[in-house]
Order: sequence, then C-alpha cells, then structure tokens
Amino acid sequence: MKKILSIFITFIIIILTVILLSLNTYKGKEVKSSSKVKVVATLFPQYDFARQIGKDKVEVSLLLKPGTEVHTYDPSPKDIIKINESDIFIYTGKYMEPWSENIASSINRNVNITDASKNIDYIKEEHDQEEEEHDHEYDPHIWLNISNAKIMVDNILKAFIEVDPENASFYTENADKYKENLDELDKDFVDVISNAKRNIICFGDKFAYIYFINRYNLDYVTAYDGCSAGSEPSVSTILNIEKAIEKDNIPVIFYESLSNGTVAKSIANDMNIQALVFSSIHTLTNEELESGETYISLMRKNLDNLKIALY
Repeated sequence: MKKILSIFITFIIIILTVILLSLNTYKGKEVKSSSKVKVVATLFPQYDFARQIGKDKVEVSLLLKPGTEVHTYDPSPKDIIKINESDIFIYTGKYMEPWSENIASSINRNVNITDASKNIDYIKEEHDQEEEEHDHEYDPHIWLNISNAKIMVDNILKAFIEVDPENASFYTENADKYKENLDELDKDFVDVISNAKRNIICFGDKFAYIYFINRYNLDYVTAYDGCSAGSEPSVSTILNIEKAIEKDNIPVIFYESLSNGTVAKSIANDMNIQALVFSSIHTLTNEELESGETYISLMRKNLDNLKIALY
C-alpha cells in the first residue's frame, strides 16, 4: 500500500512539474513578446520610418486612422492611455498636429517623446491676402523633401537607441540601409526631372507640396495657396490655371489621394487632360494600409505619375 501511495505521489509531482514548466514557458513567451519596444506614431511617415528602423524588435501603432482630420483631431481617453503605455511617442510638430504638444506635456510616465521634425527648417505657406481661413502659418508636410525624411529617420533612430541601447547597432544598421534606399529614390526623382520635357506641374487640390517643389526646383500652378485654405478657388484662379495648362501643354493635373478631386477633375474635363493622384502621404486610405504600402512605395507611385506629367 505504501509503495502504491509513493508511486501515486510521484506521479502527481511529475504532473504538477510538467504543468508548472508549461506555465513558465508560456509566461516566457509573453515576456518575450511584451519586451518589444512599444511605439505610438501620430502619422504614417514616422509610423513607417519606425517600422523600417525597428523591424521585429518594435511594436508600432498608428494613432490617427484613415480619414481623420489631422489638424483638428481630438485624442480620445483610449488614445491617451495607449500613449502613456508606450515606450516612445513620435509626433511631427505643432504645425501639423497642434494638439500633440498638449499630449506630450500631459504624459505621466517615462515615455520617450520624439518630435520627428526636430532640426528641419519649415517653409511658410503663401496665403493670398484675401484668404483668411487657414489653420497654420507653416506647411507641415516636411517628409515630401526626401532630405527631410532622412532627418526624421535620424530623430527616430536616436529615440530607439535611448530606449533600447542594447540593440543600438541593430537599429543603426537598419536606419543606414533605409537612408540608402531614400537616396536611391531621391536620385530617381532627380533623373526623371532633369531629363523631362517640361519643368512645370499643376495641382487642383489643397497644396501640400512646397517641400517637394523646392527640393527639385520645379515650377507649379495651383488652385489653392496652401494645404489649409478654407474656401474654394475663384473663377479667375481656375481660368489662370487653364491658361497655364494651354500655354505649357500640361497633360496632368494632380489631386490628393484622400480627396475626391472635384476641382482637379473638373479642370481636367474642361481641358481634356488627366487628373492623377499625387499623395502627400501624411495619412493613407484603408486600402493603402491594408495593401502594405510604405513611404517609398507611395513616393514611387508619385514618381510614376510625375513622369506622365513631365514627359
């Protein structure tokens, strides 16, 4: 009887040990998963840059969902909690997200707060004197100049290294490779533009492209003075655009991917030209997110449409 009892007790101990080991293994997996650096990024460019730098060592969340109005966004309590539970919070500065600095100042734990626009020179929007409805003085779409995108990558890299110094070389190597890809993209734009038939492009939507225009020394005509213009373009503005299209034989008018492109399409119809998308990439459509688009893939789509416009 004692032998049977001893065997039974031994069996129970073995079973309990197996269960405990299984629980420890499961907990270990949970720890390993949760050990990833948690990043919350306000907009798509820094969201994508963070993914390219961190790879599988980070967990990156995009704060603003497709269709959200960036400038007037009002963070929910759930958003605030999410940011407070992150390791790194990346935003683009007060000109794109005027609400972001209030969030940054209210974070009550040790979150690395990174302004991805640090060390970038902003360009003033050129509003018409008669146009009073605009949200900000400076155009915030800094990443459309690829040189600025590289600075943003460096700012994000610095945050990753501060939070996770053990993997500094991993992040640095990824950032360096990514900046090489950005250099290649920049060179492709330079090659296309320098060999183009014309040097002028036309925009029929809110104008968010001054950083791109300045980077490649392009001329342009636009229906709007800036990216936050409140009123629709006047009849005289439309007529001036149509005159420029006729004069320079411009074959394309651009509009933003999240816009319905009403003005651009109307002009295109009047002038018998194409209306094509030129994405500002600050936020994406659901379809673009679900299909796995990246900053570089979207800029290359812009490049393809630019070829049509310039050749």
